[in-house]
Amino acid sequence: MTKTDGYVAVILKFMTCLMRLAYLNACAGDESIAGNVDPSAEYHLIEIDGSSFDVATTI
Repeated sequence: MTKTDGYVAVILKFMTCLMRLAYLNACAGDESIAGNVDPSAEYHLIEIDGSSFDVATTI
């Protein structure tokens, strides 16, 4: 086994771990509220972290 073969083996093991992490991330569900609200509804931002918010905004 040459030095290069050892590096390749380490890189392949590292890539396997990265691919598993990528797969787990792809399986994560959508945590937004997008599927639970009416897309045509108009929303008004009233407060952020308990503080009133009275500036005109567009989200």
